[in-house]
Parts: sequence; structure tokens; C-alpha cells
Amino acid sequence: MKQDDEGADEITKNDENEKEKKKRESTERRKKLAEFHRSHPYNVPKKLNLNSPSKESLARLQIQPDDVYGVYNPKADGHCGWCSVSFVTNEDEEAYDTVKEAMRSIMMHKVDFYQDHGIDVDRAAKRLKKIGKIGSNDWFETIDCPQLVADLYQRPIQYFSFATGIFLGKIVKL
Repeated sequence: MKQDDEGADEITKNDENEKEKKKRESTERRKKLAEFHRSHPYNVPKKLNLNSPSKESLARLQIQPDDVYGVYNPKADGHCGWCSVSFVTNEDEEAYDTVKEAMRSIMMHKVDFYQDHGIDVDRAAKRLKKIGKIGSNDWFETIDCPQLVADLYQRPIQYFSFATGIFLGKIVKL
């Protein structure tokens, strides 16, 4: 019986060590992202390797070609909106969970503001907590999410999405 207790204690310690490791990695990633944003406040990284937008797509949306850096087409896993933001801001689409966490944090600090502007804060908070497999109800919302991203990164956001990808507009410092 004592061996079973020791085995359970060992599993618990391993679980705690794994949680601590993930917490440290998340903290380190947040520190790196904060440093990146301090040193690149309004720049889109040049090494993003974006695709050229089609003239037809730009004309249909009435966008001037000189106003677009390029098109980024993220993997279609339900997290594509956050992956796009992470790709542009962190040069790594896999850091989308950090973007979601930061968006949730800024929203919770300004709950009254967002509620007054029509955002269902409870629903958005639940959506922003979800990592891994998600359903279409938890995708990047085209109304509230761009506003949260704009507030988070203190820059204007224009979101255009259709089958060929997401346009990354030039950032204009106001």
C-alpha cells in the first residue's frame, strides 16, 4: 500500500514540475514579446516573407496596392486570426496563445469600456481562454477582436479576410 502512495506522490510531483515549466516558458515568452514590442512599436518585420496580393482582390475591396505590405495565409485551424496577429507582432504564429492571453488581460482591465461599446465581455473572455481545438463560435471575431488587438498593441488595425488570406495594411502612426 505504501508503494502505491509513493507512486502517486511521484506522479503529482511530475505534474507540478510540468506546470511550473510551462509557467516559466510562458513568462519567458511574454518577456521576449514585451521587449520585441518596445523595440518595434510600429514596424512590420521585413523578414515575414508575405505573398503579393492579387490586383483583383485589392480592387474588389477598394484597396490601393501601395497600402498593403502583403498577404499572410495562416493555417486553417480555427486560430487563424490570432495566428495572423502573432505572426505580424511576434514573427511566430505559434505564439497565438500569448496574443489571446494578452487580449483577454487588456479587456478585463477595461471591462466597462468594452461593455459600453457592445462587446459581450463574458463570451469574449471564454473565447480568449480556449487553446487547442475550437469550434466556429470561438474563432477570431471580426468586430471585437480587431479592437482588442488595436488597444493591446497601440496601433490601428484593419482586418480583411477572404479565401486568399488576410491583408496586412501599412501602419500609420497617429
